[in-house]
Amino acid sequence: MIPPTTRSLFIVSALVLAPVLAAGLARVSGAWAQPSLIEITPPTWSVRASTGSSTGSVGGAGPASVVDGNLSTRWTVNGAGHWLMLDLQTSRALGAIDVTFGHPDQRQSRFDLWVAAEGGNWQTAFSGQSTGLTTERFAITTSAVRFVLLIANGTNIDAFNSVAELRIFAQHDGGGVGGAAGSSPDASANGGNGGGGGGGADASVAGATGTGGAGGTGAGGAVINTGGSGGGAGTGGSQSGTGGTGPCVVPSGTSALWKNFVEARSRGAEPTLPDFSFAGYRRSEANIPNVTGPLFPVTRYGAVANDDAFDDAGIQAAINAAKAAGGGVVTFPKGRFLVNPTEGSSPITITGSRIVLRGAGAGANGTDVVMVSKKSGGRMFHVGPSGGWGATRVANVIANARRETFTITVDDASKLRPGQIVVLKHQSPQYNAFYYAGLPLDPDWTRVVQGGVPVHEMHEIADVSGAVVRFKEPLHFTIRLDDVPWRLERVNPLSEIGIEDLRFSGSWDSYPETFVHHKDWIHDSGWSLWSFRETVNAWVRRVEFRNFNDALGTDSVGWMTIEDVRFTGKKGHSSIGGRRGYGMLVKDAVDTAGTHHGPDTGYQLVGAVYLRFTMNVNASVDNHGGVPHANLLDDVQGGVLSGNGGPLVNYPHTGRYYTLWNFRHRASGSKTYDFWNATARNSHTFALPIFAGFTHDRPVTFQSIVTEIEANESFGTRVTPTSLFEAQLALRRCR
Repeated sequence: MIPPTTRSLFIVSALVLAPVLAAGLARVSGAWAQPSLIEITPPTWSVRASTGSSTGSVGGAGPASVVDGNLSTRWTVNGAGHWLMLDLQTSRALGAIDVTFGHPDQRQSRFDLWVAAEGGNWQTAFSGQSTGLTTERFAITTSAVRFVLLIANGTNIDAFNSVAELRIFAQHDGGGVGGAAGSSPDASANGGNGGGGGGGADASVAGATGTGGAGGTGAGGAVINTGGSGGGAGTGGSQSGTGGTGPCVVPSGTSALWKNFVEARSRGAEPTLPDFSFAGYRRSEANIPNVTGPLFPVTRYGAVANDDAFDDAGIQAAINAAKAAGGGVVTFPKGRFLVNPTEGSSPITITGSRIVLRGAGAGANGTDVVMVSKKSGGRMFHVGPSGGWGATRVANVIANARRETFTITVDDASKLRPGQIVVLKHQSPQYNAFYYAGLPLDPDWTRVVQGGVPVHEMHEIADVSGAVVRFKEPLHFTIRLDDVPWRLERVNPLSEIGIEDLRFSGSWDSYPETFVHHKDWIHDSGWSLWSFRETVNAWVRRVEFRNFNDALGTDSVGWMTIEDVRFTGKKGHSSIGGRRGYGMLVKDAVDTAGTHHGPDTGYQLVGAVYLRFTMNVNASVDNHGGVPHANLLDDVQGGVLSGNGGPLVNYPHTGRYYTLWNFRHRASGSKTYDFWNATARNSHTFALPIFAGFTHDRPVTFQSIVTEIEANESFGTRVTPTSLFEAQLALRRCR
């Protein structure tokens, strides 16, 4: 039962022991007491454990159960000296480790925590026993840690070990951990010194200049003054960080809406703007991982680059092998791979978690996966659990709750656990009058008029205390109880799916017609490439989509990042479409194909952010009806607001809190927008949208601003902060 060396995740060799006390270690009494941290808990496939006939689990997940976010599953083993090792995939400056043992109220667990850098020696971070708290936090101010090791040594009553969860937290990129709070309890107390600036996240890559941690705050006074001075230089990358600047600085801006948001947040009041900062992979609280293995080259399974044979079977076999291994990286070399030989060919599917598809680059000399034949009624690549995510009703909500808060009260919390993914659901016509705030509804909008506003809001449970459930992200809908229950459904989505460094091409360019919207299924969806469904914490990055009709669609997807993507080739129907789900982040995307529909929301999508998306002149945003709610176009270069899709029965195009922040309207002629017409159909029916910094290259007129628009700030002039999402994220990190 010797723990492995840090030199290899997969090959166990001799251990070099040099146990020393990690500098700056302290046990923290409260789980949220340590500031300036982001969670970097690695995926389940990165966990290893000592071998032994008695090792097992509660809940069937084995060693991986300690990072699955579910306190009801545990790694169990009898006897002292057994170990768990977590590989963080890259060296990071750690800030804290949370440990949750099984039945902490019944026994005190004896254990050691060790940490090590890539290829380095182990350091003893803690040696002792638990205190009986549900979760104990150990603050660790070390740099360049890649591996975390827990050695289990039984309890105070027997040799049995039970570990429910390990959560790893890093110091903010470039930021040290803040100093201790000022010791004086009066109103004039100053905070402690800020921590040193962190270096680069990976010692082999030059790090950006770091920023010191926030200064501590004085305790006990009515007024708290500024934090102390910054710390020393950071280490870890080849470029060192700078010292801290003391207190965290709230992003400034000219926008009154931004100032309202900051003030409301500080007072616990309801802001006009939703908090969009929870969008993206793991709520933008962790970097997208650089998964190193295990590797499953498609060429090992029969795919061959640059020949005339089709590679569907080889690609699918590599994906299946990665799934069978519990996850891994499916790799493609440079070259062209052909898929979909006929219209009736089966799609390529990913039905397991922790699978990454990685090519040799999305450029001309990289990897190109070419969809040859068109496909009716489906996409070439599907991500999602086989048979669905198994939605099960587990509780009803029994108290009202305000939007932009985090807690709800339920009738029965016995089936709810931290880490579970749930969907808050409700639909009743009784909710319409409150939701639409007096706006008239056209009787032809039958799905809303007869059925009511459909709510489908995904959440991850942070903790459960009695009947009160706290989510990791805010509610964007206000809960108002009526005759139809608001309910929670527990679901089991896939997680940790990545697509990177690839080009996906359709053959729409070979079809002898120019795109005509809704001419037929070929024009709308003949070459449709990717579908993500019922998945959380996924990403697509450094990918090109070329000669497609429909590039990428999501449905019931949470906390996904799509970044550095390009849409090129022949003009098609849709670039990115979102349905249901929470917190999809699309950033730094460019569409040079002139795709008919640009940034898309629809059908109960909540909290999506399109950041720095570049559209063509006259290209249309697309809100597709079905009450998408609280979504953001952030520093987007349009494009126009007309031409939204969806049938009349599914109107309006978008629900409330649709926010356009520094949107640049680009059209070939003047435009007039009436955003709420309940008597005549138009292609831009938005429920009380929010505008800040809307600019235009041709004349634009908004009608009925007082009654049909929630806010229209600084029309014709951009506002600051330039990006609302990035400012809100920076503000949240100041907590």
